[in-house]
Amino acid sequence: MDKHWVFQYLPKLFCGFAYIVNPIFIYLIFSGKSAVLGNYRYLLLYFACFNLFYSVANVVVPLDIHSYRYCFFLMLSDGHFVEISDYHSHILIARCSLILSSYAVLMSHFIYRYLAINNSSLTKKRFPLFMIGSFIMLAAVFATWHFLCWTIGRANTEIREYIRQDFREVYGKDSMNFNMLAALYQEGSKETVTQSWIVTFFWSLICTAPIIGFMILGRMIIVELRKTTKTRMSQKMSQFQVDLLRALAVRTIIPICISFLPAVLCWYTPMFGIQLGRFVGKQASETYDKKFQNIQLLRKKQAIFGNYRFLLLFFTTYNLTYSIANVIVSFDIHSYRYCFFLITRNGWFVQHSEFNFHIICACCSLVIASYAILLIHFIYRYLAIHNSDLTRHKFHFYMSFSIFICALYFGVWYAICYFLGRANREIREYIREGFRETYGKDSMDVSMLGSLFSEGSDETVFKSWLAVVLWLTIITVSTIMYVVLTITILMHLKKMTRNTSKKTSKFQVDLLRALVVQTVIPIFISFSPCLFFWVGPMFGIQLPRSLNYLEAAALGVFPFVDPMAIIMSLPVFRKRIFSFFRNPTTT
Repeated sequence: MDKHWVFQYLPKLFCGFAYIVNPIFIYLIFSGKSAVLGNYRYLLLYFACFNLFYSVANVVVPLDIHSYRYCFFLMLSDGHFVEISDYHSHILIARCSLILSSYAVLMSHFIYRYLAINNSSLTKKRFPLFMIGSFIMLAAVFATWHFLCWTIGRANTEIREYIRQDFREVYGKDSMNFNMLAALYQEGSKETVTQSWIVTFFWSLICTAPIIGFMILGRMIIVELRKTTKTRMSQKMSQFQVDLLRALAVRTIIPICISFLPAVLCWYTPMFGIQLGRFVGKQASETYDKKFQNIQLLRKKQAIFGNYRFLLLFFTTYNLTYSIANVIVSFDIHSYRYCFFLITRNGWFVQHSEFNFHIICACCSLVIASYAILLIHFIYRYLAIHNSDLTRHKFHFYMSFSIFICALYFGVWYAICYFLGRANREIREYIREGFRETYGKDSMDVSMLGSLFSEGSDETVFKSWLAVVLWLTIITVSTIMYVVLTITILMHLKKMTRNTSKKTSKFQVDLLRALVVQTVIPIFISFSPCLFFWVGPMFGIQLPRSLNYLEAAALGVFPFVDPMAIIMSLPVFRKRIFSFFRNPTTT
């Protein structure tokens, strides 16, 4: 097949880098003063050997991932194992299982670190038993993933037929002649769709469980380190253990961001019929002002939207309000050791005062209000396809309910920020030196939100953990509700197709797709970066300033990107925009 330079050269390039860096890494852990690492050296050697083996597999068995309507598929793009056969299918599945095996290797490291600070004999005299256990865990993860892919993850004839035309257009080949893993979430037989949902659920579960395990073990290690520092461990040794944990946390974040998050995109977007581009993350070179959405909303030809126009107008008004607030109250986020804090960079609300702190809390609450607005959009779509009177004659009741939901989200988030998220004197003292080096000011003179996860009093640490848990709960519950409502709407739309016109059914699907795209944006732009700033300091990871700049800028991006997502996702808007540029006078 014709391949892009990404598939041709990048795997070989990174394989070359791996064979340069890993031998140097092995030399460092077995030379000089590295004896202080003890048996941990052999666990690091185990990880380095895994890296080398994985790099070779990545070149020999190159993967390609693509999506088409409600289906995603993964196949071999080149090499000796492309042609369809059971043997080549096993090679493909083994290659995928190798990716997940990295989670098992990382889990071994976390368990070792926990045992080491508890002075377990498994890290000393009985270390061979620990290594055997590590190999068994690796084999178990590999075998479980291989079994799932082989039994219910392979593309059957129905899926190959479903993607046949698109496959020929993209690759110039017949999908019947390739080994592939695939999932079809809609527009297929009940058996195929059920298998696809089941295998995706288990894939997600197997990927998510180790990540939760990493966080739990990381927290347990930090607690144990605090105890041992006060009793039987020197300050130097304690710092060494912290450095090892920090290095392990960084190594853990890499596969999560590189393998898990992109995989989530590939698995979940076809559930909503979203067609990912060949290069996910590529940004359009042309941009448009969001005023186009405001103009289009009230056009006579948009009467097809019914009362939904006013809900979109509500969202647009929110975007404009948020954009102004983002200019007046510009945020800066930073982390220092086990603490993260949020301040205003400049403007009228920088100085430390009760009123200025209220302003910061209000602007943070304005961010979370976007989740409330998205939720009422999902609820409206659900009611609309059930022909509820709340979307027609009693729409004013629904708008009152929508405003109440937004006020509730805003109020709850505001209360958490005000009572639990306020940076007290202890937190300000903790970051004082780092704050002065970064900003050239005294942390005592600036209004801020902050959380301290370790190295503080029990009261401060407890309030910080409670605040972050509550923040995560609100966002996670909202996201789960989006997914549940989307699946429910899709199931009902599938039934509607038999009784409604094709045009009406297609329009409802387009509206849902636009809403899903609109929802994904704040999750990835505002929620995902926040995870870094909340989770990183839990392990004492000092995030670079460049990431702080990225998050501060990203918080102001989604009011522009969200309406653009609606415009580009809905054909009725998209055609008007393109026709405007082609022939502005007649349009």
